[in-house]
Amino acid sequence: MSDDGAMPVQPRPPPAPLVPNTVLAEALTNAEERTRLGLPVDEDTPLDVVVELNLRHRRGLPGAEERFDTLHRALGEVGEALRIADTYVGLELSVRQARTLARADAEAPAMERAIYRIWPDFPVSALLDRSVSTVKGDAAQRSYDAAGADVTWAVVDSGIAVEHPHFAEHDNLGGDVAQLHRDYTAADATRGSPLTDGFGHGTHVAGIIAGGLAPGAPLHVVQHVAGSDDSQGEHVASRDLDGSHRLAGVAPRCRLVSLKTLDDGAASPRTSSGRCATCAKRSTATASCCASTG
Repeated sequence: MSDDGAMPVQPRPPPAPLVPNTVLAEALTNAEERTRLGLPVDEDTPLDVVVELNLRHRRGLPGAEERFDTLHRALGEVGEALRIADTYVGLELSVRQARTLARADAEAPAMERAIYRIWPDFPVSALLDRSVSTVKGDAAQRSYDAAGADVTWAVVDSGIAVEHPHFAEHDNLGGDVAQLHRDYTAADATRGSPLTDGFGHGTHVAGIIAGGLAPGAPLHVVQHVAGSDDSQGEHVASRDLDGSHRLAGVAPRCRLVSLKTLDDGAASPRTSSGRCATCAKRSTATASCCASTG
């Protein structure tokens, strides 16, 4: 209390950052998060991680690469570090080893550190409930006559079923992209089956992007929907469309390149974010659409 009897004003603590400035992702260091994601609960079992290199290193990416290699060797007997993109490295580490790696790097000044971020190599799974109208693609077609000519999209997913009639009218998978399709679930990506789709999600995504069915023919639509009440629950429903409807992708005339990274698992096809990064790095297409994590 001051001489005039007033209570002293306590300084406010600085606000917590909206995004914690930490090298180790919470999904790696938090045991509850590891459990939720199906990762090892203990800190000594190795798991796949991705390391993002520090682009602000004093000597740029080469300097970060050189320091990371030194830190990696100092860990001793750990898995090989695999470069999966210019700034990303995939390897197998336990949580304890990841902590050791981050602490060792933090001993250097900020501009000489190798690592920006370390996180688990999250499994990637498919999401199916999307539509052209959700992304306002139909509005773009009507307002700007945006049909996608001379645009190429790469679909990083479970493959594309080339025999589907949705892709026949505009030959979306042929022409100058016919030799670009790759299957990264196979040992040799050039000899796999990128134009088959055992799960269906890649074909679904490709159909949202491009292609379309000729107008005029009656259509029978089957869809997965949420129930209107608790008793009905989620279910599969069907309905008929008359010939006035046009089923087409966001940009019907786009070319499509299939970069298959999800396997043909019937219930839950999976891949890793590292595999996605590898195929994206090697792709020559101008854009990509990828399955989502979570």
